Amino acid sequence: MVTINFTLVVLLVMFLGFLWAVQRFIFQPLLALMDARDDQVADDKRTATETGAEAAKLEDQYGAKIAHMHQEASLHLNRARRHAQEEHNAHVAAFKAKAEQEIKILNQSLAADIEAQKDQFLSLAQDIQGTIATKLELE
Repeated sequence: MVTINFTLVVLLVMFLGFLWAVQRFIFQPLLALMDARDDQVADDKRTATETGAEAAKLEDQYGAKIAHMHQEASLHLNRARRHAQEEHNAHVAAFKAKAEQEIKILNQSLAADIEAQKDQFLSLAQDIQGTIATKLELE
């Protein structure tokens, strides 16, 4: 059997005071701190999601810019190659024309030399023939 006496009432009051003090000075600040931490984590997650979306958007923009730059560079490179090929072809054509002109002049010069040599050969042949004929008559 339990008897209610003054000690039990004092213990009950002290226990309730202890619960009130623990609730007031430990549990409420702890719960407030935990709620603040949960809010901070939620804010950090939201910020991370927004930042990730922004980073993806920037990555897409920069990817498009890089692709555009590659296209422009390819276009400029092709133009430069075409221009260099045209210059090369022009130089080759100029050198070819110059070489053909030099060949033509050389052919004309050689043809003139051949004609001069033919005339000289004919005169020498006649001289040799005359010399042979005079020697044959003398002997």
